Amino acid sequence: MRAMLLFAVALSAACAQSMTSRVLDVPWMKADYTPSSGDSRTAELEDLKQRLFSWGVKIEFIDSTQLMGQTIRAEKLIYLSSTLDVNAQLEVLAHEAGHLLQPISLTPDKAGEEVWAEMVSVGVLKFYGHDGRQTSANYLAAYKSGLSILPFYKKDIELTVKILTGQVPARLDW
Repeated sequence: MRAMLLFAVALSAACAQSMTSRVLDVPWMKADYTPSSGDSRTAELEDLKQRLFSWGVKIEFIDSTQLMGQTIRAEKLIYLSSTLDVNAQLEVLAHEAGHLLQPISLTPDKAGEEVWAEMVSVGVLKFYGHDGRQTSANYLAAYKSGLSILPFYKKDIELTVKILTGQVPARLDW
């Protein structure tokens, strides 16, 4: 039993290290967000949207190619670009939902906030069977200084993923 626990801890640390390594391998000058392609994730997008709606979160679609998503935490409001395909909407919505549940202590650390939200997105996408790590690493290359939060917030990020994917029941008192 102890050996299995040690293996799980080592594997978890290796996964976090793997993501950090991916981000560090991307030069900041090449940082960008290019949505993943692949099978349509319409059901997964609807699942996440419904969970957010059940918590009183409003999602408004905007016609923008510049702004992919934005969260107004105080209003429980997420703006999501209607120009994105379904897979990109899932990625961006998972990221923005991460902002809703991020610790207040991260503000105003923009890099830390982006790393938190993107790591939540990676976890949500993984739950839905999608590997978005390279897409996320390319995006996070612009926020490398925020990687320092990972050792401190790893368990919190994992719990947030479980909440957003319905693995852990949550009643959010806003």
